[in-house]
Amino acid sequence: MMDRYLGSQVGAPLARSGSASGRIAATVAGNESPESLLAAIYWWTVTQSPRFADALHAIGAEGAPTHQILVAHAQGTRFNLLVMVDGFERGPRRLPMNLDQLVLADSFFRSQAARTATAADRLRQKYPEVSVQQVREAIREISRAQKFGILVVGTQPEEPTRVPVPPVGVSTDATANCATVGAILVGSRPSRVTTALHAVESTDCRINIGDANGTVIVRDATTDSCIVEIDGSLAVESLVGLAGVRRAVLPGIGEPAAFYRTVEGRIDTEILGVDISALDPQQSFASKVYTKPLTRPGDSGAALIDTSDRIVAFAVARSSIQASIAYSVWIWAEQTFTALGIDQ
Repeated sequence: MMDRYLGSQVGAPLARSGSASGRIAATVAGNESPESLLAAIYWWTVTQSPRFADALHAIGAEGAPTHQILVAHAQGTRFNLLVMVDGFERGPRRLPMNLDQLVLADSFFRSQAARTATAADRLRQKYPEVSVQQVREAIREISRAQKFGILVVGTQPEEPTRVPVPPVGVSTDATANCATVGAILVGSRPSRVTTALHAVESTDCRINIGDANGTVIVRDATTDSCIVEIDGSLAVESLVGLAGVRRAVLPGIGEPAAFYRTVEGRIDTEILGVDISALDPQQSFASKVYTKPLTRPGDSGAALIDTSDRIVAFAVARSSIQASIAYSVWIWAEQTFTALGIDQ
């Protein structure tokens, strides 16, 4: 869809936009996808500009955007924004969004002057050597590097991924096989695991993890997650995700990833996009990762694993059959672990 409406012509590497972009790319390489991160910096600045809101208003997208998703297309070389707006029923609408450098500079300085944390601050939380000046200059360079645009659609209906078939099943007294174990907390005694909160609604709910009994001991509604303490030990043949949680600003958009399902085993997928809110340091909501629409009922809570054996995100939903855009939805794992007080 992004290729159809915004073009499939291959884009120039953003890391080669200029010296500041190149320095940031070199600093984050190895932990981030430099192209995804540079694009996200540009788009975060665009979405802070009044021009962004004005452009949506001009096409009748009156509601507040429910999703602002950074998506890779054109063979993974261009990064544009998919914006979902409640009540927008006019079909997909393309909007060019190459703001001139003065507008971008004004948006950047307004954010700084507001004395609230910015995308530059979020980046420096992870990479202290990246200066505000470098970020500002990189935005200016990137604005000249490619043609940027947004695609506006209505908010898509989604369905929780509940019911069978999980690799390690989660059941309650009310619902059998309602979710999947995500992460096993290594070294915890008694054993503790994570799963999707929407599958085990009650705080004092007794649940079954495989053949063991468990109790929800920590919950976080924002990330739709919880920790379940198990009576006894959990028998598993092997573990994945041993490299820990992917602690980065963004997942690598366009990167391969996988999750696991009972009987079928490994399911390979691809990271298609991420909420631009991942760059917001003071967010009070969970950022979502989007993959190919391969999850199904029973996969809620399952862990998405990258090619470096790191946990990227946990499954929560997928687009429903009525949706015009197909995708699976995952909650960024680092935010989940932070919200649940897990230090691994």
